[in-house]
Amino acid sequence: MEVQPLRQQEDRNPCTIEEARSFVRHVESLFMPWNIDALADGFTEDCTLRFGTVPEFRGRTALREFFTARSAKQKDYRLRKQLRVLAGDAMLIRITGQSASASSMWHRPRPSTQPRHSGMRHLAQARNP
Repeated sequence: MEVQPLRQQEDRNPCTIEEARSFVRHVESLFMPWNIDALADGFTEDCTLRFGTVPEFRGRTALREFFTARSAKQKDYRLRKQLRVLAGDAMLIRITGQSASASSMWHRPRPSTQPRHSGMRHLAQARNP
């Protein structure tokens, strides 16, 4: 998958469904292959992340370390993100992904017709100025 271009106006969050879908496609493209710096740069320095069973962590440095560890474990990672809700500065995104690596944190026995992992992500963005 090619990296999607950033939206034209960088000084605000997506305000329309079309802008939000474009933003989600862009973020999806940063995972295949992993572009850890660009992913981390999309977060504020004081970000707080809650991810599954991983203890809550804070800050871009911790996020970069998290993505680095995950990318080392997940070979041939394939990810699909789909915008489900845009409400003000919040988005709800459905995520489906899989990895060919048996050591991946997402590798689970499954029927061949089901994705290796799926879930929903709530993204609360910094407020628009």
